[in-house]
Amino acid sequence: MTTFHAEYREPRPMILTTGLRGIMAIPELAKPWDRLMDILEAGGGRDEIRAEVFNIETELLKLPQADHVLEHFFADGLYGRLAGIPAGVLFTTPIHKMDSVLNLMAGRLVIISEDGIKAFTSPDFVVTTAGIKRLILAVDDVLANTVHANPDNCRDIATLESRIYAESFNEIELQGEAV
Repeated sequence: MTTFHAEYREPRPMILTTGLRGIMAIPELAKPWDRLMDILEAGGGRDEIRAEVFNIETELLKLPQADHVLEHFFADGLYGRLAGIPAGVLFTTPIHKMDSVLNLMAGRLVIISEDGIKAFTSPDFVVTTAGIKRLILAVDDVLANTVHANPDNCRDIATLESRIYAESFNEIELQGEAV
């Protein structure tokens, strides 16, 4: 039997901007954003890009946070997350411990990571690889979901999130992943 519950959460820093120009209009973000773009354009290394995404996240946490909804779904052996994110929201993702697929059901996203800058328009699938941390801009109102293995049918969100997300890249490396 599939069950569902919704909760209002802000698991990641999320701020409302007016798109890319809006990011540049926020003094706390302009410099780290420029540095990240310079690193990407120069073909910078993984560690440089990761560090700059963390720098941007640090600045995002200092700013007023945007509202969004995160809903949780459960089916036998599965845990699903459905996120509704308003247009113009800039946010970071946690570091993922395992590969997963994000189903972009509505809207457009610009995703920036060590893999570069990629734009996605719904309907689309976005593969998230283990050890990745991303900076994401919701260009439009976005509706997206992910589904994760949940073999013991755990219902505790904090426990599930600790299985899916790492606190640091070192945690991934300790698990034997080469990230």
